[in-house]
Amino acid sequence: MPMLYQNYPTGVGSLAAYAQKLHELLTAAGWEIQHANANAIGTGTATNPKWDTVTPAANISAGIVTYRMPLAGLTNRWVIQVELLWGSPTAVINVRTTTALGVNAGTGALTTPGTTYGTGTNVAQTAIESALTVSEYGFAMVSTGNTWHGIERRRTITNAWADDILTHQHATGTPVGFPAGGHCRARSWATGEYAVMPLAWLHGLNSSSALDVTTLSGADNVGYPTGPYQTSDGLGGLLRHLITMRPADSVAGVDQGIEVQGATRMYAPLAQSTLTGNPGGNRILMAKG
Repeated sequence: MPMLYQNYPTGVGSLAAYAQKLHELLTAAGWEIQHANANAIGTGTATNPKWDTVTPAANISAGIVTYRMPLAGLTNRWVIQVELLWGSPTAVINVRTTTALGVNAGTGALTTPGTTYGTGTNVAQTAIESALTVSEYGFAMVSTGNTWHGIERRRTITNAWADDILTHQHATGTPVGFPAGGHCRARSWATGEYAVMPLAWLHGLNSSSALDVTTLSGADNVGYPTGPYQTSDGLGGLLRHLITMRPADSVAGVDQGIEVQGATRMYAPLAQSTLTGNPGGNRILMAKG
C-alpha cells in the first residue's frame, strides 16, 4: 500500500480537522481503533471520534485514541495510543504517543505500556503549513518549523522492515520524554525498550577544506537524503515516512522522486521547512508514495 498523505497549507486546518484526518488515514491504511475517550469522541462516536468539544486552553488534552496497527507481514500488532493537546497559543497542537502490547477496549488501559513521548511544542498550527503521512507501518506528523513526531516499524540498515517499533521525533522547547533535538527509541515485543539515542544525519564535507558542501544536486536538482537514520539498538535505515535533504537539493512544493527499496517513491518537500541545529539546515520531505 502506498503512503497516504495530507497537507494543510498555511492558514488552513484545526485540531479537530487534523485529528479527524489522522483517523481517516490510519483506518484507510488498515489500523483498527480500539478505544477513544470522551474528549476525543466529542460529537462523534467511539469508532469515529471528532475531537471537537474541548475548549482550547494551554496543555489541555483534546482527546486520547488508541489504535492497533496492521500486521503487515510481520510478527506482532503493536498498539499505539495517540493524545493531542492544545498548546499555547491555542492554535498550536501538541502530540503524545505511547506504545503498548495491548489495550482494554472498554477502559483504554494499556497492556505493558512503554514510555510516553511528545513534542511539547507545535506539530500542527493553523498559522503555518502542516502535514500527515500514514501507512500500514506507521505515521508521522509534521509542521514546517522544525518539529515532527512519528511512529513506525524499525528498518534495518538495508531498509527492510522489522517487527520492532520505533518512536522518533525532532522538537525544540521542552519535549516530553525525549531531549530537545532529534531522537529515537526502538522497542522489542519480547525484550522491551532499547536506549534513547540521537537520530543520525549525513553531513556533506568538502574533501579539500572540510567546509560544508553548499549543494550536491545536479541539473535535475536532486541530491541525496541526509537522513535521519535510526540509531536505537544500533544503526538502522532511513526513516520511511519522512526524510531530510539539504535545502538546495529539493524544491518546496515540488514532489520529488527518491529511490527507496528498489523503487522510486514520491516525497513532498515542505515549504520553509528547515531543521535548526542540524547539518546544513535540512529540509523535511514527507512520504506520499
